[in-house]
Amino acid sequence: MKIKRLIAVSAAVVMAAVSVECVPAAAKTTVATPKNFTVKNGAKGFKFSWSKVKGATKYVVSYKIKGSKGKFQSAYKGKATSFTDAVYKLGKVYSFKVKAYKGSKSGKYSKVVNQMFLSRPQLNAEELIDFRGITLEWPEVKGAKTYKIYRSLKSEDSFTKIAEVDMTQVPYKDQDVKSIESYKYYVVACNGSYKSAKSKVKSEVYGANPLLETSTYNLTLKKGQVYKDIYKKVYDTLPYKLHAADYIKSWTSSDKSVVTVSKKGVFTAKKKGEAKVTVKAAYGGKNYKAVIEVVVK
Repeated sequence: MKIKRLIAVSAAVVMAAVSVECVPAAAKTTVATPKNFTVKNGAKGFKFSWSKVKGATKYVVSYKIKGSKGKFQSAYKGKATSFTDAVYKLGKVYSFKVKAYKGSKSGKYSKVVNQMFLSRPQLNAEELIDFRGITLEWPEVKGAKTYKIYRSLKSEDSFTKIAEVDMTQVPYKDQDVKSIESYKYYVVACNGSYKSAKSKVKSEVYGANPLLETSTYNLTLKKGQVYKDIYKKVYDTLPYKLHAADYIKSWTSSDKSVVTVSKKGVFTAKKKGEAKVTVKAAYGGKNYKAVIEVVVK
């Protein structure tokens, strides 16, 4: 009887042990680290983005000034994987990192990304046209050391870097342009590897020499008429009314009794007849000449 009871107790102990071993362990929650974390300068502040973590319920982005002894502070808490923030000081370099959460459980922070807060250059459209080529100008960007200038023909989509300058070289004059050609530009502020967002693209600007090497134009006036718009007439093939007085060397009338011309290019019709007015200019080591065939009625 004792032997039977002992066997029964032993069997119960074994069954209990087996039951304990068969109970599955609680699943361990793991949270992946966000990948592809980037911080770039945008038109309205820093632009943050990273890849989505499966099952994540929120993300936390932390920051501090690079090299400072202070602790990282919270810059963002939310479900989105991208956002824009502009509460930073221009010209300062910041360190950022991001981690994901599943409920109250968090994963590890990403690698730290450093970025300088640079505003986008404000390319001045009013200063784009110049007879010596095309002039580009913009205010200084705090923290920037150089500026990269990109150019493209209006008809093309791809831009090419044409220069990298500092503020001592601004305004910048692009003289490698062709007459009656439309260009577009943008500028990026830089400090080493740190870059701002692109400036707004400025287009429909033209590079043109002040005069074609040999040009002939026709002009009809009435007796007694004073004509002041000769620049518009001389450059009537160009998209802008140009004032190239700095390049003009002389104005000469073949018959002053028919028409006279002042040093500023103002025509005065004296009497009926025909005359030729020659205007000479010099630019870039070349001489230019235009002949205006005037008929006074």
